[in-house]
Amino acid sequence: GSGALDAVERVIDKLIRNPNDETVKVLMPGVIGKVADGSGLEFLRAIGYKPGKKPFFVYGRHDPAIVWMAKASLEKARTGFEYQMAAALDASEATAHQDASVAVAAMRQKAAVPEPTGTSLKTRIVFHLPKGGPGGGAMRIERHFAPDDALADVVHFLGTLPNHQSQESTQWELVEDTKAPPFWWCHGWKLSDITMRPPRELTREDATMTLQGLELWPSAQISLQPTGAAGGGGGGGPAAAAVAA
Repeated sequence: GSGALDAVERVIDKLIRNPNDETVKVLMPGVIGKVADGSGLEFLRAIGYKPGKKPFFVYGRHDPAIVWMAKASLEKARTGFEYQMAAALDASEATAHQDASVAVAAMRQKAAVPEPTGTSLKTRIVFHLPKGGPGGGAMRIERHFAPDDALADVVHFLGTLPNHQSQESTQWELVEDTKAPPFWWCHGWKLSDITMRPPRELTREDATMTLQGLELWPSAQISLQPTGAAGGGGGGGPAAAAVAA
């Protein structure tokens, strides 16, 4: 019964430690949004979140005083609040998972960048994926991209693969707070450039860089691994990466 309350506390604690934490800048409210009287969403608004592209909430200007006051109020009213949140969790556990699936479906509605053809400049990327091969072992997928495609385009392509080929994850975030056009990023995956040793991790901060700029050209080898338990179909790991549940 304390899982829902813990989800709220994790959001508050992350904002206190680092208001720029990417895993809480954009939230899908999940269980927090299922509190019967609407107090869960009111709580998010009170600490600085605003409704974004449905069903996401986006964190606005950080006010440390408000966040600390919210933490104190949450601790003071813990018993009654926990009762409400536990009841909401019992009533909507399946619905919260469906909300996460909404993000995946929305991501897949956008087609992957086209593969260069003919004499067009291209870079050859070989992906090493953790499952999907014979007997459930690792598999390789090869695909060509344009040198000026971004790393986010590569991640989006991987997200459009059937679940039996790629590592399924529900921890997708639509990133809209950058100078670049909005893009999707998966917090349930760890991407690494393994073309040369030692491997180089590719992070969300690299998302808008081109493949040529990241030296993933004219060819590269990229591995994809789940981030702990987060990569599996149900999604564990950081609760607020896509769903605060």
